[in-house]
Amino acid sequence: MKSLHFFRWKFLLKGFLLLVLLAYTLYMVFIRNTYESFSTLNVDQQPRDKIASIGKPLYKNQKVTGQFTAKENYLGIIDFRFNTFNRINNDQLVFRLKEKNNPTWQVVNKYKTDQFQWNDAYFPFGFPVINNSKGKVYDFSIESLNGRKGNAVAISTTRPQFFTQYVFPLRELVHQPKALIYFLIKKVQFILNEKVFLPIAFLYFLPLIIYIELTVDISGFRLGRKIYSFFKENRKFLITISSIIGFFVYLFLIDRVTGSILFIQLFLWLTLIYVYKFDSRKSFLLALCLLITLPVFILVNQLILADRIAYIIYMTIFVGIIQEVWHYLPLKVYLKRIHEK
Repeated sequence: MKSLHFFRWKFLLKGFLLLVLLAYTLYMVFIRNTYESFSTLNVDQQPRDKIASIGKPLYKNQKVTGQFTAKENYLGIIDFRFNTFNRINNDQLVFRLKEKNNPTWQVVNKYKTDQFQWNDAYFPFGFPVINNSKGKVYDFSIESLNGRKGNAVAISTTRPQFFTQYVFPLRELVHQPKALIYFLIKKVQFILNEKVFLPIAFLYFLPLIIYIELTVDISGFRLGRKIYSFFKENRKFLITISSIIGFFVYLFLIDRVTGSILFIQLFLWLTLIYVYKFDSRKSFLLALCLLITLPVFILVNQLILADRIAYIIYMTIFVGIIQEVWHYLPLKVYLKRIHEK
């Protein structure tokens, strides 16, 4: 009996550690892909930094202007948070940057707004690194070349509207321990303050949460009779709530979608199928209901939301087909055996 209990614990612990490692790895990969490189330090917009005309669509020849003080050396990127109004816009923006009181713009770059795929998300404006930028005041402007009603972007009203990135030379970080420690502290502070990372972390750790909800009442771990009874009696409810929150976060609270996030949505639906013993008809029914609502979101220009719903439709249809094949597979094998006899 003890050996069986030990084997069960060993098996459950391996699953727990595997999911922790997987969630942590995916989270670190997301951070790495979101911000250009390890050696880039990000600093949020400060209270004294200025930016005008936020929230207003940028039409042809209209500008957004602003000013900020560089907090570090090696200024190389400024990320602005844009409101795309949940559509793909075909405008072109001119970004200009110069040190205060300098009559000449140091940076003049053009960007197409159809690259701004997600609403209220940051887009980086890069330029040659300015080595001695710390403490200096910089002016910037963003001008629309072709914006018009129904085809324009705006600087988001969500703070911070922008943040600056400082691209530190790796050689400096490697050979100066104090600089490396300072850099790491600042980088962790920015990650913890950035609102997008909490919902992303929740999604990546959601399979672990559901795993605990599924196994805590069979693990044999002594949590107390009340806690044990609570998990046993409310397991379906807890898993359902966790899954609904996961779908909600995917649809409304994240700026960008990765392949791993899409896979987690598939995992959530498969978990609900397992818990409630859904057959293929439930998968097809969900796909049909979402398909009916899809044109509504397209008509009101909620294209990003429509795209995410379209993935769920595709996912549920795919799962439904697999369920249907799985259902009839034993029957086909049985009929084949009869025919052979």
